[in-house]
Amino acid sequence: MKIVISIILMMSIQSCQFQNQPKLDFSKIKIELDSIMVLDQKHRNELNYLYKEYGYESDEFQRILSKQQRFDSLNLIYVEDLIEKYGKYPGKSILGHSTGEVAFYVLQHAPDTIQAKYINIILDASEANELNKGPVAMYHDRYLINKGEPQIYGTQIGTKEVRDSISGKLKIINFSYPIKDT
Repeated sequence: MKIVISIILMMSIQSCQFQNQPKLDFSKIKIELDSIMVLDQKHRNELNYLYKEYGYESDEFQRILSKQQRFDSLNLIYVEDLIEKYGKYPGKSILGHSTGEVAFYVLQHAPDTIQAKYINIILDASEANELNKGPVAMYHDRYLINKGEPQIYGTQIGTKEVRDSISGKLKIINFSYPIKDT
């Protein structure tokens, strides 16, 4: 099944080479992006469960993380190619509200260097009303946290293991990353 999905995704990526085409086929792109969204979210809930149950270093977590990272890599190839061919963020005016957020999710799950590369495109999409402000605030905060700077909107929380002072057991707690101006 993994191989079939990978082949289908790679065929979609190859078929979406827009060179020599005067106009992009956004109806086809919408279908492909909707499929990418499914892959983007495929293992994320399971990863949250495995992290809480077994921890980040567990074999179970790492095995599923590896699967999700393969999807993320393939999705990123498609989205970067689409942005390059389209010349800007492919937002809701051409793809509709939910599909117009797919590229955001893919970029948000990309490595820090990729997030930094697209921060201005994401901010421009927000200004042009191509992307809702909530996801943009989340992306912007994540970008700042990754740079070691305080976030603006307070959207980024982290988790860490701490030892309970009474029971002595390890537990996972959530915390807010620093906010520039609360």
